[in-house]
Parts: sequence; structure tokens; C-alpha cells
Amino acid sequence: VAGKKVELAAGGIKIWVACSRLTKVRSAGAAGAGAGAAGSAPDLTVLEGGGAPHSINLIGMRADEAVAETTRAIDMAHMEGLSSIEVIHGVGGGILKKVISEHLKANGLVKGFKEGDPLSGGAGVTVVELA
Repeated sequence: VAGKKVELAAGGIKIWVACSRLTKVRSAGAAGAGAGAAGSAPDLTVLEGGGAPHSINLIGMRADEAVAETTRAIDMAHMEGLSSIEVIHGVGGGILKKVISEHLKANGLVKGFKEGDPLSGGAGVTVVELA
């Protein structure tokens, strides 16, 4: 479908992918089970090497999970050549934002980071510029 995008989520990372970059595949576990059978693997895969997230949503995660997902997202984005990603951590008590900020300061792939624009989540989002 031209111009349409879908949101894919895996392991706490969410990405938006153009429908034109998706294809239906049959998983090995679903062979003979029919499409959409209970317990079968998802029927979508990203094509053309796409898959690096432009944003990740950490809301509801524990600090250690959030740091691991942020590291994974930064690594993927760096390998794909992205210049930045958004980390959505929410406002809450500010603990998750603080933990992520400390992690970003120590990550060699991070050139810098700043709070999101007010219209894009403000204090609940950190925009990470990649080296």
C-alpha cells in the first residue's frame, strides 16, 4: 500500500516501516498450520536491511531493561547509519530519564542528547544524536 506505514514492535523496540518494505512469509513453525494459527510466528518481515528504530518506547520498563533496550537501539541505528533516535521514557518521577541520561553520557556512539521538542513529548522524550 503506497505511502502507508505500520508500527512493528519487538523486544520493547518499536519502529515505523513503510508497507512497501514488508512481505508476508510463512514461519517454519507454522508450516501446514495455516496463516494466523494460534502460536504461529508473525507473518511480517522487514526488507532491504531496514529495521533500525527511529524511536524506542521504554515506558513501564525497569531501569536495567531500559538501558539494555537503549543500547540495542543505538547499536542498530548506528549500523544503519541513522543520525539520531528518540528515546521515549515518559516523565513520571524522572528516574528512568536520569538512568538513561547517565547511560548516554557513557556510550561512545552518542555524540549528544537533548530533551524532545514540546510538541514531540518534551521532558518525556530524549533525542539522541549519534556519532
